[in-house]
Amino acid sequence: MNTLKDYLEILYYLSMFVLVIITALGLNQIRILKRDIKTRNERASKEKAIEYCSEYLLEFISLINNYYRDLIKSKLPVYNGEVGDFSYLSIKSSELENSEKRFSIDSWLPAFNKLESIAAVFISGVADECTAFKIIGRNYCAVIESYYDIIVICRIHKINPYWFNIVELYEIWSSRLKKAELKIEKEAIDNTFQSVEDKMIKPIGIE
Repeated sequence: MNTLKDYLEILYYLSMFVLVIITALGLNQIRILKRDIKTRNERASKEKAIEYCSEYLLEFISLINNYYRDLIKSKLPVYNGEVGDFSYLSIKSSELENSEKRFSIDSWLPAFNKLESIAAVFISGVADECTAFKIIGRNYCAVIESYYDIIVICRIHKINPYWFNIVELYEIWSSRLKKAELKIEKEAIDNTFQSVEDKMIKPIGIE
């Protein structure tokens, strides 16, 4: 009877040991699965970003170029004022006349409808905006700055204004560009500062 009891105790401890191993293996598999899911999601997000960047470069650029050609035919320049808070009052009075004329040439509409749908993909997180920024960030910001007044005129409604995603993405990317530029300027100033020799003339009699 004692021998059977000993065997049962040994089996009990062995089963506990096996259970611990199985639990550890199971947790490890869960971690691997989570890592795999995360990797797949990141890859899919980056692939989406590249896909929509292609759409931007091929479709949107073609549409905005159509509008630009219409401006040229009408002898109108693109917007050359400051970029403000995207409110109507941010357009200077000296720019308003040309802005209204540019707005009346409605070939800008399909271009900005396309741009809004592209920007929404990045703002919603469906596609990786950091990947997209490296591909089209600078060009995107330049486009918004060139056609700033067209966007502003459409945003007369304070609640749920038009081109929300376009503006949101511009504010994120333009700030990032500005920060990168300031960092480069700071590094240049620091390097110049370090290279300047701080000379001193000692008074006579002081070694």
